Amino acid sequence: MEVNGFSPSPTLEKLMEGRQRTVSAHLLAWLAHRAATAETAVNVRQLARGANLAVADVNSVITGRHVPTHDVLDRICVSIGMGVADRAFLQQLRRQEQSLAHGQLPQHGQDFVRTGIRRDDVLSRQELPERQELPERWMLREQRERERQRQQLQERLERLERREQQDRREQQDRRERQLQDRRERQQLQDRRERQLLERQLRQEWRERQPVPAFGQPDPMQVSCTAELVAALKAVHVWCGAPSLRELERRSNMVLRRSSISDMLRGESLPDYERYVAFLRACGVGGANLETWVFIWRHLKALETPGTAPWMPRVTASK
Repeated sequence: MEVNGFSPSPTLEKLMEGRQRTVSAHLLAWLAHRAATAETAVNVRQLARGANLAVADVNSVITGRHVPTHDVLDRICVSIGMGVADRAFLQQLRRQEQSLAHGQLPQHGQDFVRTGIRRDDVLSRQELPERQELPERWMLREQRERERQRQQLQERLERLERREQQDRREQQDRRERQLQDRRERQQLQDRRERQLLERQLRQEWRERQPVPAFGQPDPMQVSCTAELVAALKAVHVWCGAPSLRELERRSNMVLRRSSISDMLRGESLPDYERYVAFLRACGVGGANLETWVFIWRHLKALETPGTAPWMPRVTASK
């Protein structure tokens, strides 16, 4: 077989008897011949390493999916030990397949029978590799690919825009919540300051209330514990009847509201420290306080056996 004046060697011509005359078929036949003569099989990876090419490129050439370039085919032929004449023949066959892949018929009335390729195969392109399509199909595929990329870009831009809008709404909501929280905290702080100011004003007003130095209940009339409790109630009324909380505050927390309540309602002699703290909280001091202390000690002596004769007697004041 002769292609544009180039003929294969007798060995390659003998190997291709009854086979389709394509580049991939010639390469496969030569590899099979080499494996049979050298008793060693060469795989695609070893062939790619010898030709200094990628495994995928070598595999596509061997299987016929792509028409190789001049350099790629020459490297493969050299790596498998093909002669100069066979390499030149395969290069001419490669050019012919490349022209057929682009929809061009052989020039100068070349005989299809001599090349082993029928005219029906050229016109129908059924025997061409899958990826060797017409330029119109390639253009249509590229157009579809660009349209798909454009749609993907548009969708991505829309997603980014929606995300930005959502972020802006979230930031606006966050600022509104922060402003509302700040306003509520300010209102709470103002309410607390107002309550504190009102409490201070009430306290100052209570402290400014006059406690008369005359007209105090006379403790010298007390002769028993029940009369002392009644006298303490009278002292509480005499000082303006302050609340139990106010008395607790005036006593610097020495007295408790429960202790004051028990003292004013009880029937037993109150504790000395609480008794003195209550009198001081009611404004009793000086000589009057000493008289109240004397009465408490006198009643305590009456409750303690053997101590009453040693205490001075109480004389009611006129």
